[in-house]
Amino acid sequence: MHALTGSAAIERYLQAEEKGRLIQSLKSHLSSRSLTGTEIFGRRYKLEELISRILSDLREQGGRQFEKPICYAMVGRPVRFVGAETPEDDEFAVARLKDAFACAGFERVEFEMEPVAAAYSYEATLDHDELILIGDFGGGTSDFSLLRVGPGVCSRGRTTVGIYGVISFSVTRRTREIGVRIALGATPAGLRRLILGELVKLALFGLAAGIPAALALAHFMSGLLFAITPADPLTFTGVALLLTMVALAAGFIPARRAMRVDPMTALRCE
Repeated sequence: MHALTGSAAIERYLQAEEKGRLIQSLKSHLSSRSLTGTEIFGRRYKLEELISRILSDLREQGGRQFEKPICYAMVGRPVRFVGAETPEDDEFAVARLKDAFACAGFERVEFEMEPVAAAYSYEATLDHDELILIGDFGGGTSDFSLLRVGPGVCSRGRTTVGIYGVISFSVTRRTREIGVRIALGATPAGLRRLILGELVKLALFGLAAGIPAALALAHFMSGLLFAITPADPLTFTGVALLLTMVALAAGFIPARRAMRVDPMTALRCE
């Protein structure tokens, strides 16, 4: 049996005198727990296997075009999969799609909401911030998303993600220390005060160093700003509050998780 995928399959199907079996819109069945697969010429195929066949051909074509193996994929996914009624249905669909990519030979795959991916593409053309409405019209679902994009939004997002990741990692590394303190009689309230107190000091130190530097350099960016002054107090206050909240959340969440761990388990944590 010779199977074709993609545009080649559609072209061959339309030209053939005897029509074979053309399978379309496989992604729209991912959230369905009742459709596990189908039978083709006496052989049973799982839905993930059929999707992986398409992905394998795509991976091979990409490898030939770029002259190197394709092992990573950034994949767009709908905000809500066709037929998904709960968040668990969406997670089920994503898990099946991950299995299909793994079966196709991809070593790593990441997913991004399709409207957000479209926003990234449009954002690359901007030299100022905008509020945009994105409509994603599919065969089974239509998604509408309201997003603010632009150079300013991009830089603020990277800053907050970086701060969250660094602080969260540093607090998680203290799991063993938290276990020792609990074993010695420290209370959860006392540990929260200790960790949040340290985070507040760290945030205040960062603001004390960052705000004067930002004010000193703001006039160099005046030509890139739209409808805002280089030293706008509302912007500086909002960004300072946002970064402080991100820092506190980044430390409090892993600390709270660590405090729920059994002291002996925490003591064994590396």
